[in-house]
Amino acid sequence: MDYSLPNVNINHFNRTKSYDGDFSTLFVVFSSLVSIEKPILLTKKHEFNTILELQDDEFLKRAVEAFFVNGGDRLYLLFIKLNNKKLNLDKFNDYLIKECDRLNDIEVISAINLFDEEIYQKQLSTKKVIGVQRLINNYCANTHRVSITDINSDFKVETLNIIGKSILYYPWIMDSYSKPLPPSIYASALFSKMAKENKYFESIANKEILNTLDVNLRLEDYELEDLGKNRINPVIFMPHRGVRFWGIKSFDEKLDTVNEIRVLKYIKRRLIKMSRVYIFEPNTIFLEAQVILMVKVFLEKLENIGALLGYSVERNEESLVEGNEIIIDIAVALASPIEFINIRLNKLDKDGMINLI
Repeated sequence: MDYSLPNVNINHFNRTKSYDGDFSTLFVVFSSLVSIEKPILLTKKHEFNTILELQDDEFLKRAVEAFFVNGGDRLYLLFIKLNNKKLNLDKFNDYLIKECDRLNDIEVISAINLFDEEIYQKQLSTKKVIGVQRLINNYCANTHRVSITDINSDFKVETLNIIGKSILYYPWIMDSYSKPLPPSIYASALFSKMAKENKYFESIANKEILNTLDVNLRLEDYELEDLGKNRINPVIFMPHRGVRFWGIKSFDEKLDTVNEIRVLKYIKRRLIKMSRVYIFEPNTIFLEAQVILMVKVFLEKLENIGALLGYSVERNEESLVEGNEIIIDIAVALASPIEFINIRLNKLDKDGMINLI
């Protein structure tokens, strides 16, 4: 068919762009009203306004706005229907696994309104809230994803030992509408922004958080110290600098900082993806060399951008015995963030002698 017409140009194009990244965000949203049964993908803030069923949810509207205003990119919304204030944890877990397993690009998962007053106490019992959070944290641990857990003062102490591995921030943040929003929204947005800039291995602590007025609870020094001991990252208000995350601890006994847990999980997710193309190919020495080269090239890139201090890749001799598998041993040295800067100032006299001051 000839599309040539005077002064008219017709071009065919595909509006859907492929995405092969690993840094999308998933918000788990609990609702007794919304009937959407599949995850929704948003890539721009205005796309939320096109979904009529969501327009009455002010909390979610502010959450989506805060995510994109702070640089977030690629946001999935997964809705959990609450029927008569009931939630079956086994069914929730099955549904979470079923839907999230299809979304290979997710890095961060957070149940953003689980601890909101409209859900916590009014819709779900304390036991159910903790059960849901533990299931999310376990799923993230099993799939090498990052869980950001929102808590409030009722949950700070007695439940930390049972929620599982996660990243915790406290307290909630007052947005530009003078309403509280959980810190996970802002943290995941900053994660996403830095990933888009290829700085995912850097800390989000001390970075600017936009569209915020204050924290809903200003912490005393002893409270900040207690949070640090419990591996909870404080959210603080700094005069003339606004709201900031002021901590880098992960709630994981093996990985000390948020930076470390994020980089290591990324390495695991990426290597799994990259290695799948070799499954079912003839297990030869040439294939093994190809896989090892793939791993080395990938890790070298991470070292060059500062995510790793060093690495080693070695062929495991067990590969000689097992005819249907290749075993490769990898060791990585993760770059750790600084927490203190000490500047020592001395005064020199006219003869060049140092006088301590």
